[in-house]
Amino acid sequence: MKNLFRTNKQGHNKALWNYFVKGTPRRRQWYAARLGAKQGAPLDARQRLAKELAASNDSHEIPHRDGFAVLPPGTFPEVDDIVGTAREIIAARESEITPGNKDFLQQGYLDAAHLSDDSPFLRFALRDDVIAAIARYLGVVPVLAKIDVWKSDNAPSQHHASQLYHCDWDDTTQLKIFIYASDVDTASGPLTLMEAEASDKLRASIGYTYGRKGYRVSDEVADRVVGREPQHEVTGAAGTAVLADTSRCFHYGSRVQQGGQPRLVGFFQFVTPTSFLFPPEGYKQTAPYRGLARDDHSELVRMVLGAV
Repeated sequence: MKNLFRTNKQGHNKALWNYFVKGTPRRRQWYAARLGAKQGAPLDARQRLAKELAASNDSHEIPHRDGFAVLPPGTFPEVDDIVGTAREIIAARESEITPGNKDFLQQGYLDAAHLSDDSPFLRFALRDDVIAAIARYLGVVPVLAKIDVWKSDNAPSQHHASQLYHCDWDDTTQLKIFIYASDVDTASGPLTLMEAEASDKLRASIGYTYGRKGYRVSDEVADRVVGREPQHEVTGAAGTAVLADTSRCFHYGSRVQQGGQPRLVGFFQFVTPTSFLFPPEGYKQTAPYRGLARDDHSELVRMVLGAV
């Protein structure tokens, strides 16, 4: 009987996790709704504020049918500083970053302990128009879950892991923002996204489950089911910003070709309050940036940081 109550590192019962979170889209939606019901008034407040933002701000639209938007360099004033700082961080920390389980992608360059209000990364993440665009898309004021700097480089291994089409398990819908800190062409392994509606078709066709057998999908299967038209290789100059729902959109990246320039990225993750990253009781005790919230911050900023 004891094993029935085992929990995972996110604090969820393992049996429920394997059935719902790693299950079909319908099961995941049901479980997220149950988590939301436990949050009550705080979740209602986030949804109300998201509606107000949607009515008052019409910039930076993320089309729901696509699940992503690409914004050119110069859209946000902080981007130049993010590009320059990301390059400096990678150059300074290259030798001390421990290789992870992906030989083609190194993460963890940004030390979150050094984030402050004047950091271009935090200033960008807390911009009213950035938050408004994400809140309009998600239908709720998001929680900031991750800020980092990544480097993708050529690796001798065959394409595997996140180099293959997949959908992220950590929420039913979310927004990740990739700010290219280097010029990215086909040889640099650009982020490749499948439109959300085409992704729905692919999931239905193959009986997709999140994190189980078939979690990674080959190019051949994707091409056969949806064709090439809804698949988008996102190249662009340094400063290009890609806002993508990686739970709804199949995607892959980091296929850096031999001789191709490494891809440098400033990375941001915004999730809903019912994200599976958080324990069943909610985000308030574990939101990673809640300690940065101050009393003089607006209610919106405090929500995004996970303090309220």
